[in-house]
Amino acid sequence: MGAPQRILLVHAKAPMGSPASLRELDQAAGALLDDFAEAFAVYARLSAAEHGDAAASVPVLQQISLADMSASDQGALNEMGRFDAVVIGFAAECPHVPELNHMVVPGARVYAVGALTDATTGDGAERFSIDEAFGALAQACRRDGLTWSGHLAVASAELLPRLTRSPRMGMFHRPVSEAIDRLILSVRTGSPFASEAVRPGAHRLARRLHPFRR
Repeated sequence: MGAPQRILLVHAKAPMGSPASLRELDQAAGALLDDFAEAFAVYARLSAAEHGDAAASVPVLQQISLADMSASDQGALNEMGRFDAVVIGFAAECPHVPELNHMVVPGARVYAVGALTDATTGDGAERFSIDEAFGALAQACRRDGLTWSGHLAVASAELLPRLTRSPRMGMFHRPVSEAIDRLILSVRTGSPFASEAVRPGAHRLARRLHPFRR
């Protein structure tokens, strides 16, 4: 399986009526996909220009939000043809497995970006399990004949919507941005991603400088 030419970014949104904390993670998941899309486009153009083919070498990148798709949007997506790689972004504390088979070619690579908090679920409760967050998605991919290719878990992700004015490679964003860049490299080259977990830099300071609004 070579480098993908058609890549789909899917925001698997949390259900309507979710609590504020989950909506915040959902917003963070969308922001992570936006960052992926913007950085991917820049790196793809630079790579194409470097190889003297500024148009033909840039893969098609389509970004959708499943919860917001109308019938006409779905029809337009179907007319574009199937994709050979998918990146799914979601609030990992409310894992949702979207139906992908009608959107992708058999064996397509599937990657995931999950937004998590650092909070426990209650007194004496175990910290939220990253394996639990991504396990259902990995199993669904294997069941449907797709190629599960790894995940990026972003802890303290509820901070991200409050850091929109922070530079992408600044103190707060840099660890997450560098992880997104590593994921982009795996997607661009059609390679497995070495699953990892990161959080914003200086996250304790970020909480003090950007307090939660309740």
